Amino acid sequence: MTVATSLIPGLDEIVRNGDPKRRAEAARRIAELYFGGAANFRPDHVELFDGVLTDLVPHAEPAARAALAQRLSLLTNAPRRLVGQLAREDEILIAGPLLRRSPVIDEAALIEIARLRGQSHLLAMSERPSLTPGVTDVIVRRGDREGGQARRRQCGG
Repeated sequence: MTVATSLIPGLDEIVRNGDPKRRAEAARRIAELYFGGAANFRPDHVELFDGVLTDLVPHAEPAARAALAQRLSLLTNAPRRLVGQLAREDEILIAGPLLRRSPVIDEAALIEIARLRGQSHLLAMSERPSLTPGVTDVIVRRGDREGGQARRRQCGG
């Protein structure tokens, strides 16, 4: 039993055996608690939320995960494992906001995602405020030149 499950009665049961709707509701409530206090949390607090949310969030609906990713993408102290989990999702509406701007995704994770995911993930990463040479190399190597040229023509570029 983790510290979180000992602090929140019934959480361990929800994580292990709860139906998806119950897990998703627990994830929503715990995420709201996180956002309510994120500005004041110490690293150990963030790690506590990270452990709980990493188990619960995958059971939430895609729209809820996308909204969560949007909010997390703006935080400098977002839970790292949760952000990594969401940034690796196939659905770009979920992964995109984090790939575009989350400051907690490190270079190794970005390179891994750039190597494994599709063009929409690469495009989202290319919109980050800054990129390391390692990430840039993967984006350039895997980037869809024809699709990019077609998109530029459609946009008048």
